[in-house]
Amino acid sequence: QSGNTIAIVISDDGHGLDEDRIAAKAIATGLITTAERSAMSRDKILNLVFEPGFSTAEVVSNVSGRGVGLDVVRQNLEKVGGSIKVSSQPGHGTLFTMQIPLTLSIIAGLTVEVSGQRFAIPQSYVEEIVQASTTALDLSHMGETALITFRGNRVPCLMLADVLGVDTSADDARDPTLVMLRLATGDLFALAVDGIHNHGDLVVKPLAPAVMKSGLYAGSTLLDDGQPVLLLDVANIAAAHDLVSDARARALQPVADEAAKPAHALPRAMLFTDFKGRRSAVRLELVQRIETAPVSAIDCSGPRPRVVIDGLILPLIDLPDTPIAALENAGRVRLLRLSDGACELLVAVRQVEDAVELAGPLIPVPEDPLAEAVTLVDGQPVTLIDAHELFARYGEQPVATGRPRCSLPADDWARTILAPLVTSAGYEIVPPETADPQTIAIVFDEVFEAAEALGRGLTGPVIRLRDRPEATTDSDTIYRYDRDALLSALTSAARFAHRPGGRA
Repeated sequence: QSGNTIAIVISDDGHGLDEDRIAAKAIATGLITTAERSAMSRDKILNLVFEPGFSTAEVVSNVSGRGVGLDVVRQNLEKVGGSIKVSSQPGHGTLFTMQIPLTLSIIAGLTVEVSGQRFAIPQSYVEEIVQASTTALDLSHMGETALITFRGNRVPCLMLADVLGVDTSADDARDPTLVMLRLATGDLFALAVDGIHNHGDLVVKPLAPAVMKSGLYAGSTLLDDGQPVLLLDVANIAAAHDLVSDARARALQPVADEAAKPAHALPRAMLFTDFKGRRSAVRLELVQRIETAPVSAIDCSGPRPRVVIDGLILPLIDLPDTPIAALENAGRVRLLRLSDGACELLVAVRQVEDAVELAGPLIPVPEDPLAEAVTLVDGQPVTLIDAHELFARYGEQPVATGRPRCSLPADDWARTILAPLVTSAGYEIVPPETADPQTIAIVFDEVFEAAEALGRGLTGPVIRLRDRPEATTDSDTIYRYDRDALLSALTSAARFAHRPGGRA
């Protein structure tokens, strides 16, 4: 997406379009004259392929030679106000660029924060999210350009606050979060933000032309809490800072000398620090992703802790044994989600450092079954976890958990504003008539009181909403726009949903 249009680029690496052959065919069919041919630029000649009935094929078949394919494409694009262009380089390939006007679209987006303001980024650009405090990142400057070392490559880094020209707080000592963005050209760059909020589907609307001229924004959207945010125009921001390469397949320059690389591929591992300050690593192929979960999601009632992630109950291990009190003090805990293709498990870690290559020798540790080897990373000893022993000892088939059910008031506000919040919190919305004693009912207070007066009180957990911020005589209600209180009540209600007549 660029501005108020969506660009679709289709390319190949074939022979390319033959300018002379196209021109000769156009002259032979009377489409242009020889004099017109001499005055035409290469781009105009190439665009003759969109003319009705034009084809350079010598033989007409069921699939080619009729000259209607590209003509139909152009006609349909023009019907919706779009356009199509073609460019070609002999011996390198052909590139078609289609521009389609944006009226209203739904895209997957990532919400970020900078200087207390929130903005959205199309998720299609997001390659990875990295904490700037990660020790493997090396920040340097080349003139006015900031560069970081990422996966052995030099990557340009932009500060979103500087790009947008917003003031930054001198008292904010938080390490920035880096959103790694990859453009359609293959170029990679980092965008530094203060924090990440959430991700989800965003309904994007066009902006006024005066705002679009800034080149910074591609549209606007409303978040679940009703706050309007601007969608960043990633492609234009990158182009304005000279981050787009001329060649579509330009490879990033490695930091290390290519000649110094070993002939064979080195094993790669995810390096982390446990809650006792010890550095360990697990082979990168096992890491499905890095999770962050609230401590409230950890269940310690059984012989082994478990965590609910994405509707699955997964075993939690910590290497070595970490007191659960240490996790509780953290509030939220970072987890490595590991998979062997059949089983999944979670490893609680204090800090995820980076993916590294294990260039040093792997020294076996026969006295520790969970240790495959010990090696050196940056001159420090690191224990490489034995994956076979790990999954043999702790691996379990994921157990699916049914999402808690919730019924909502039957009005437009609940459908358009409340429902997205409840759904994003992991609850299944069901009609009130299908509710059972385990279904959480969210009702307005006056409806609840009327039902109680008629002797038709609800049997399951109930969350009562009020219209005004200030509570009246009954403190058992929640203001309908108090997001934190509402989410907390949902969590409590889900926990005690098995108790008939429960109240949140």
